Amino acid sequence: MLIHLTAPPAVIRQRLLSRDGEAVSLEEVSALVPGYERIFSTLADYTRVLTLDTTTLELPSAG
Repeated sequence: MLIHLTAPPAVIRQRLLSRDGEAVSLEEVSALVPGYERIFSTLADYTRVLTLDTTTLELPSAG
């Protein structure tokens, strides 16, 4: 089984910035998200994929 954690691009970018102060632009994150969705959709043809939206999930700090 694969676990695909997802969130809106703005949330992903903010988490990247919170992690180490660096992140690609919101436009770049927005362009990457559909690619990951396609990849996991394709993988679902071969194995189970659990997709979890982590938008409201409180994540532990990296430091």
